[in-house]
Amino acid sequence: MQESIKILNQIIKEIGEDWKKGLDTYLKYESDEMDAEMMPQYNSLFEKFVNTYKEDIIDDKASVMKQVEKIINNDLLYSDLNEYIEKILEAYNAINPLRVLEIQDIQKAKKLVDIIFDQVVLRLNPNVQERYAEFGLGNQEEFFNVGGVLNSICTVIVLQNLHKDAMSGMIRFNTRLSKEISEYISEKIDQNFESLKMQLILKKLYPNA
Repeated sequence: MQESIKILNQIIKEIGEDWKKGLDTYLKYESDEMDAEMMPQYNSLFEKFVNTYKEDIIDDKASVMKQVEKIINNDLLYSDLNEYIEKILEAYNAINPLRVLEIQDIQKAKKLVDIIFDQVVLRLNPNVQERYAEFGLGNQEEFFNVGGVLNSICTVIVLQNLHKDAMSGMIRFNTRLSKEISEYISEKIDQNFESLKMQLILKKLYPNA
């Protein structure tokens, strides 16, 4: 039995007939649609279920998705669950062109990371996305999306003050990039950590600049 199904069955067993209401509340609370949690003691269980089910979706396990849909047996709640996970996977999906590129040409993937760091993250060249075809990307939007994800990763890592040893694992978990390219990005962040930190401080001091 898949881990997500096991956890969902555990939720049903522990909570009882109100488990759907609990899951619905968790999804809305995590999406900032509610001000208070209904079942805070079960949040870790709901979180485990969502994270394992997210992996099933990434791996396109259709049989598991059908099982979850059957167990939930509520079209609106199942739709809300999938929308919630889709939002979580926005960064994963947006950085897909870099995952494809690293399989085709790891050196070209590293060059793309270099350019994004130099001309998107650290300083801005508004025309840099015009180079999308150079890296086999489909259009400027794909270049922009990859840059946006890397920029967001930098922001999260700096805000959490992550040590270099923890950066690569965080990047791999959220993007499914290879160990090599994740470590390469980690090295770039570590080398420019103080500059990135100063950027965040300036943005907070001058939000309209």
